[in-house]
Amino acid sequence: MTQLFTRQPSGDSEWTDEAAAICNSFADSVRFAMKEAELDGPVDLRDLQTIMKSAIDDVIHHEMICRRLRPNEDAQPRGERGTQGGDWNEKVPYEMT
Repeated sequence: MTQLFTRQPSGDSEWTDEAAAICNSFADSVRFAMKEAELDGPVDLRDLQTIMKSAIDDVIHHEMICRRLRPNEDAQPRGERGTQGGDWNEKVPYEMT
């Protein structure tokens, strides 16, 4: 797993070069999205920030769940019981959306 922070024994941490590159790339994407959002005129930036944070949370949470359920995309479904107490049905194909 790529480390995005260098952590010190004192508890301090700093971004790695990869983390800084991710931040810069994402900042460019945000600037582009802001320009698109304001094609018809200015928008409330606090509202836009809330919408963007929500989108980030949705994407990250979805990916976290998918990785937990299927850490290796080629792996067979794990045999945990379903949330309703039923058995895992391995005959039904698993689909990530």
